Amino acid sequence: MRYPPAVAEYLATLNAEQLRVAVAAEGPYVVSACPGSGKTRAVVARIARLVCDGLAPQHILAMTFTRSAAAEMSSRLEQLGICGARVGTIHSVCRELLAKETAMLNEYTLDQRNRLGIELRRLMSSYRKRNKLPRFGADREGVEKFISACKANGICYIDGDPFGLNIHAPDHLMREASRWSSAAGIPASTLFEFYNDLERNRGSVQLMDFDDMLLWAWTLLIADEQTLNEWRNKWSVVIVDEAQDSNSVQWDLACLLVGYPSVLRSARELPNPPKESDRHHSVMVVGDLGQSIYGFRHASPELMLRFSKQPDVTLLTLPTNYRSTPEICNAGTKLIEGKEWNIVGEIKPFNTTPVPGSMRVEAHTSPDYEVAAAVQKCMELAADGGGLRSCAILARMSASLHLAEIECIRKRIKYVKMAPGSFLTATEVQTVINYLRVAGGYDVTGQALRWIVNRPYRYISNQTIDNASHAAANSGISMLDALVDGSRDMSFRQRQTIRTLYDLLVGLNEIARETDTPQVPKLPADDPDSEDEETPPNTDSDELSRIAVSAPARMISKMLKETHYLDELRREEGLHTHDESKELLLAELQRIAEMFRDVGEFLGYIDALQIAVKRAGTDGLRTTKEDSDALTLSTIHRFKGLERDHIRVVDVVKGRFPHARSRSYDEELRLFYVAITRARKTCTVSYSGGDDEGDMSDFVVRLREILHGDGPCKS
Repeated sequence: MRYPPAVAEYLATLNAEQLRVAVAAEGPYVVSACPGSGKTRAVVARIARLVCDGLAPQHILAMTFTRSAAAEMSSRLEQLGICGARVGTIHSVCRELLAKETAMLNEYTLDQRNRLGIELRRLMSSYRKRNKLPRFGADREGVEKFISACKANGICYIDGDPFGLNIHAPDHLMREASRWSSAAGIPASTLFEFYNDLERNRGSVQLMDFDDMLLWAWTLLIADEQTLNEWRNKWSVVIVDEAQDSNSVQWDLACLLVGYPSVLRSARELPNPPKESDRHHSVMVVGDLGQSIYGFRHASPELMLRFSKQPDVTLLTLPTNYRSTPEICNAGTKLIEGKEWNIVGEIKPFNTTPVPGSMRVEAHTSPDYEVAAAVQKCMELAADGGGLRSCAILARMSASLHLAEIECIRKRIKYVKMAPGSFLTATEVQTVINYLRVAGGYDVTGQALRWIVNRPYRYISNQTIDNASHAAANSGISMLDALVDGSRDMSFRQRQTIRTLYDLLVGLNEIARETDTPQVPKLPADDPDSEDEETPPNTDSDELSRIAVSAPARMISKMLKETHYLDELRREEGLHTHDESKELLLAELQRIAEMFRDVGEFLGYIDALQIAVKRAGTDGLRTTKEDSDALTLSTIHRFKGLERDHIRVVDVVKGRFPHARSRSYDEELRLFYVAITRARKTCTVSYSGGDDEGDMSDFVVRLREILHGDGPCKS
């Protein structure tokens, strides 16, 4: 058949595997695509071929998970002269459905400023005031995960019951509440009541979030057979991209739209389940199970794996990698070899010419040496002609990127930081620093003492603190002494907590006064034009001995132990178990503290860092412009879907990567696989610490075996 020149030329550039995707006939398909295999090119080619063969473009639906991916696909189709196909995110499809079919929900506003998060905190506060929740013990993160899990798994209890299904929700909602009760630190019955109250509050302010769009669209389809029939006949070809990231509701939505029965509805035992349609539309599920890394968002790669094994489903693979060197491809293949979810098989490099040294493992004696080496190498590679934009430093956790950011500031090089949160401004980091300010005698204004008095909570009112401040100003004594003197008129509990705080600060002060001030590294923050080359601290045996008696590190340890601060954080809000961990932020602070003997020098260094990081934004060192020639610092989760010539994966340390508290080792492995397959030309995996295999990350051990061929894969 004669195609337009642009389409014919496009099809001619496809390899044999991509062409099989492009010319696939009607029917259910799973396309398993390795990293860098050109799956978007193959999908675009299929849409263009279908339109050129006579299918009306408005009968084609291609659903992606990100707006950028949808925009890229649309742009390529337009360049081929193909217009009219429905290409968008699954959320946009659900929003279109709700807007057309449900007038009531048109009044709802999409929450893009976390107002629902504020509502959740307000409701928890209200429950505490009414003694429905304890002052400590309720884990807000656990509550949020419970609510998210309900929505992702089609367990709905919607204010106003617009779909007439609330009567069937309680049993399943209570079972889910029982499952999350321990994590949330709340009895299942209270958790059940909390979710229902939150729905009513949301109804009163008429807000919905992205999870609600999916849940409500799914609920509308299973509640109204007429609406379901209309929308399942709207498109005859449906393509689901990045299907490995689908949760249960997202997957079920796709099934309903192409004529398959709802699996979730049957599981929820809802009445009158919609029947399977007479004709299944042509559905193509595209993705890579090896890149499923969003389990914390309830992504379920098992859904795609199970679908691929159905007898009527045709499995197509895209195993040719156009991105990476043979050594990087081989490392990726060997890492996930033998895993059930590895259905793509061996990664085959398009360019088979060996590039020795393109995949490496590096050991360093300390984390600061590790990031200094990473940044320095990136600068050297940039000077060779690729620019800083050709390099990226990736880490499992955003806390691990802090030292790299410091090094970029110290070297005065531009950087883009793709990571949530801020290390230095985190509440828990500020709390520990303020304890050291007070104990070390550096709290001139009393603001640090105000900060720590009720962290953790000690039942001391603001009025009590104000009275102590006035008394200190009038009598010339310290604010801490004034607080102790004023405690005589307080309750026994208040007197006891103030005395405990006083004794702790005295003990911390004794540690602070034990050491002399040594020469320590400083960040040249006050003179941005300074060319002084500061070096990381020595790590010979004398230095290691010095670190072992570091006063700031000992003070932090004592403070955390005697206040039970981590336990209080868990009870008050809970600790994140992925990426941005409060616990790991404190570990990072203590790791920096070990570089100093004197608390004054340590606090001075922290203050200089805060100034430098702030100045990095105003001076243009830290940039957000994607086209800027800047070094990328990113978590692996944020970097998925991107690539660079040169990748450095840092902090691959036992307990941190794979994460000690991860619920899924396989997902940690997939995350590591994603990290190394982002690289085009070179990938370096680095770690700090000893070379004893028992102390190394499993990933480092396995990668060394792959690169040197000196051992079997270890489970």
